[in-house]
Amino acid sequence: MLARVALPVALVGLLAACKPAAQPQPAEATPTPAATPTASPIPVVFEKGWPEFWRDPANAIDVLNRTGARIGDYRARPGGRVAESMPTALDLKPTDHPNAVTIIVRGDKDRLDTLDYRLDLRQPDQGEAAAKALGEMIVNAFRVLGLPGARDVAEALVAGKDLTKTVDGAAIRLRRTPAPDLGAGLNRITVTFSRTGASAPANS
Repeated sequence: MLARVALPVALVGLLAACKPAAQPQPAEATPTPAATPTASPIPVVFEKGWPEFWRDPANAIDVLNRTGARIGDYRARPGGRVAESMPTALDLKPTDHPNAVTIIVRGDKDRLDTLDYRLDLRQPDQGEAAAKALGEMIVNAFRVLGLPGARDVAEALVAGKDLTKTVDGAAIRLRRTPAPDLGAGLNRITVTFSRTGASAPANS
């Protein structure tokens, strides 16, 4: 089953859970001149960024799911543990074979090594819009998670470019590759965030 992307709505509950409670106003307050409103910073989940994200697989998956990822069980596989989300369609119009993103995490029982966003481009005519939507999905999620690198990924996706970049605690790699498993002439975009110093996930 495919899900339609609705990330801004999914983030509302997570943001609400992070907001501090409103302070009561004094019973008799004297009028004061209107002040220019200042933007309140959005509370983030992982205040220490990627190092905090990697070190607790269960918590990382739970938080990703609270942003709408819908990742399944973190199961032992050959070479480590893997969990995948249900595919989410990113097309503007319905189709039987949509451009869809799957979120995948890999690691061992104690920590994660990689976070992948895999976009299968089955509808090339909507590929640019799907790539832009993927960038917006990552930016919106990472704004709440407190993880750096999303803006660079979104810009590269819109520009149609590959990307290799390092941020504090993670290496970022964005690649467009042929995907013959999807069909002749079709492509796939993969955005991988890797834990600094991680190799192939160890057996758990």
